[in-house]
Amino acid sequence: MVWLDASETTLIDNSRASNMTEIGVLWEEEDLSGFLIKIPENLEVDISTEGTIFDAVVIAGRPKYDIDEAEGEAELDPGSSFSSDGRVIHRLYSPPDGESLLYVRTDSDFKISLAER
Repeated sequence: MVWLDASETTLIDNSRASNMTEIGVLWEEEDLSGFLIKIPENLEVDISTEGTIFDAVVIAGRPKYDIDEAEGEAELDPGSSFSSDGRVIHRLYSPPDGESLLYVRTDSDFKISLAER
């Protein structure tokens, strides 16, 4: 598998040089695709999607997932998952003690950008 960075794919926003996220394309079918997303340590990103299918599973690391302002953040263990249907922004923070690796299955493009606070 080849890891792609912001200079090699439009799925990662390259407007800020500090976005060191990488993507690996695992498979593509007619309506679905599978990706690995590597979020470096101490980086907070937004994954924006409009797809009717967006399923993610934590493979490695313990990223924090910002559910919404009312509920706050939840730490996700390996094997944890989250999903969405429609227009959603998933905010993830990979803590300083290591990178996070996610598997994503989706029917639409998505965009990874640095989170704005």
